[in-house]
Amino acid sequence: MDDTDINDERPSRKHPYRLPRWAYRERDVPMLVTIRTHNGLPFLLRRGIPDRLLVAMTLSAEAHGCAIIAHTVMPQHLHFIACVSERDGDLVSFVERFKRQTARELHEMGVPTPVWQRSFHDKTAFNDDALATMVEYVLTNASMSGLCRTPEDWPWAKQYGYPWTDAPWDVDTGCGDSASQ
Repeated sequence: MDDTDINDERPSRKHPYRLPRWAYRERDVPMLVTIRTHNGLPFLLRRGIPDRLLVAMTLSAEAHGCAIIAHTVMPQHLHFIACVSERDGDLVSFVERFKRQTARELHEMGVPTPVWQRSFHDKTAFNDDALATMVEYVLTNASMSGLCRTPEDWPWAKQYGYPWTDAPWDVDTGCGDSASQ
């Protein structure tokens, strides 16, 4: 454990099952994050919104020392797998900045506020098999939901690979972009 404040160890009152804050600062520990729209409103695929979300995700991740492994944008939610990739990285700060920035931008595009549910869901990948399962889930989410015929048909899903190595993602899910393509 690092030198965090004792209060930092208590679960969030907003999300009582949240991990201790230090867990979101551990380097190279991939987490699947799901962020849902407020009241499940299906506006995330409106013209221009997916692109704005992906730009904001990239900038927020970089600003908070995180790397994106894979992502997908769905009508009512988005999934991404990310990990802390730098010494002072913080996954919670990344998600908070992303939600704050995109809420402002989407409101300017006519989306009613609040834009997002209050918290987010996360799941840690403790080994390579769990990570491979998560990546496959993220990349096939749209086709499994009937939004497209095959995973390759979904323009808002992508895999990037491991941020801690130059090697591309090596699980053949048959979908998404890859660093090796």
